[in-house]
Amino acid sequence: MNKRKRGTTLLELMIAGMIALTLGAGLFLFFESGYNSQSFIMDQNNSTLDSRRGLDLITDGWADSSSGVSYPGLRGATSLASGTGPNMLIYNCVDSSGASHVVKYWVDNGNLVRSVDGVPANGTVIIQNVSNMSFNYWTWDGNSWDSSSNPETPANVGAVDYQLTSNVDNQSVAMSGSVRMREIRCTISSNGDVF
Repeated sequence: MNKRKRGTTLLELMIAGMIALTLGAGLFLFFESGYNSQSFIMDQNNSTLDSRRGLDLITDGWADSSSGVSYPGLRGATSLASGTGPNMLIYNCVDSSGASHVVKYWVDNGNLVRSVDGVPANGTVIIQNVSNMSFNYWTWDGNSWDSSSNPETPANVGAVDYQLTSNVDNQSVAMSGSVRMREIRCTISSNGDVF
């Protein structure tokens, strides 16, 4: 009687290796997909956060940590200044110490920048990766509200619509807002019109 020796053949080892390789590749692709999804969502969240932070600074203002002085945003502006246009916002305000200032926001080389009273001249970077910022201004002419991206009389602007678009790793997020400037007084007529 001839007994065969028990063991694995080369063919069996090759088949087992192919199965293990296929399972390993599947697991790798699964984890890579999860990692890429996480990265995509984080980039999108960062773009949203940057846009929202920019809108909040423009709308509500900020506090200077070194001096302790608070500067109002557009909501607390006393008026818009000359030079305000579709891609630049310039407004007059009074800070928490009672001093008057001119605040300017614009986009320069993909950054949202701000200067106060022209200092610094090239602005302080507030947010990076900004691709666009636009403004639409509402003025009252005595009869109706007029909308324009370049107001003829910035001092008569009573409300502003704005949009800020930021990009982080090819994830673009556009956020918009609208603000009625509190310091610009409007009157309500007997028929309910606001001017």
